[in-house]
Amino acid sequence: MVAALAAAACGQQLTFTRQPAATHASLRGLSAVSERVAWASGSGGTILRTVDGGGTWAAASIAGAEALDFRDIKAFSAEVAYAMAIGGNGGIYKTQNGGASWTRQYSSTEPGFFLDAMGFESERQGAAAGDPMGGKFLVLGTNDGTTWKPDAHAPQALPGEGAFAASGSAIAVRGGQIWIATGGAATARVFHRSCSRCAWSVAAAPMGGGGSGSGIFSVAFCDGSHGVAVGGDYTHPEANERSAAWSRDSGRSWTAAAAMPSGYRSSVACNPVDRKLLAAAGPTGTDVSRDGGAHWAADTKVNVNTIAWSGKSGGWAVGPRGAIYRFRLR
Repeated sequence: MVAALAAAACGQQLTFTRQPAATHASLRGLSAVSERVAWASGSGGTILRTVDGGGTWAAASIAGAEALDFRDIKAFSAEVAYAMAIGGNGGIYKTQNGGASWTRQYSSTEPGFFLDAMGFESERQGAAAGDPMGGKFLVLGTNDGTTWKPDAHAPQALPGEGAFAASGSAIAVRGGQIWIATGGAATARVFHRSCSRCAWSVAAAPMGGGGSGSGIFSVAFCDGSHGVAVGGDYTHPEANERSAAWSRDSGRSWTAAAAMPSGYRSSVACNPVDRKLLAAAGPTGTDVSRDGGAHWAADTKVNVNTIAWSGKSGGWAVGPRGAIYRFRLR
C-alpha cells in the first residue's frame, strides 16, 4: 500500500510517497543518480536499484555477502556503482553492469577495521573514511576507480572519537577537497584537506553533547566553501540542541544554526540547483533549510535514515524496515 505524508515547508510542501520494495532490511545507503535511477543499500547484504523512477526496485546483491551491512552506496549510472560494507568481512565493492556482478576492491582483516562512509569527485576519484586504527583515522583514496590506498598522513583521533556510519555521509568530497566529520569524543570535529598533497586541518563544531552517541553524523558541502553538518545525540532522538551547524569558509570554522532541526538528524543533503536549499532527515522526521543551514523548519514526521535530492524538485529517502520514499517539493 502506498502512503503519502506532507507538511508545510516555508510555503511549499515536501510530499513523501512510499514506494514498493520487497525487503525488510534497515536501509542507510542511498544514491540518487537521476529522476529515474537510484540505488539503496542496507543490512542483510541488501542492495537495490530502480531504473524507472522507483516504480520497481530490483535486487542487485553481491554473492556471498548476504551477512554484510552495506551502510553506503554511491552510483554514477544505472550500471556503475560502489557499495561499502562496514567491518568484519566487509569492504568496498564495485559493479559496472548494474549489479549483475561485483568486484571487491578493498578489504581488511585487521582488528578494528570499520568503514563509515564514501565520497566521490567522479567515478574514478573518491575517498572513504573509517574508524581510527592505531590512533589514526582510516582514510582511503582512489584515483583510478579500482585501487584504494590508505592515507599515510591520516589525522590523529581523540580518545573515543570516530565517525558515524548512519547514512554514508560522514565524509564529503568536492573540488579536490575532503571533509570528514566526527563525534563520540568531548568535541565534535571536522577534518579538512584542501588538496591531495595538503596537510589535514581540523576545526571544532558546536554540536552534540560530548557523549559516545553524539556529534556530527552527516556533512555536506554545497560548493567548495559552503558546508552544513547535522547530528546531535542518537540516544535522545527527540532532543534538538546542538544538532546543526554551518560553515562559509570551507570548514575552517563552524557556527551553530540559529534555528535547529526538530531532533537528532542522521543525514543532510544539498539541492543540486538551489544551493541554499537543504533537507535533513532522522528517526523523528525531516527538516528544510532555505538559507544554507542557518535556520531549519520542521517538515514531515516520516522516519528515515538518509535523504538525497535527485533534482531541483525532489528525490528519495530510505529508512528502517525496508522503507523507501520518493519525495517532491510542491
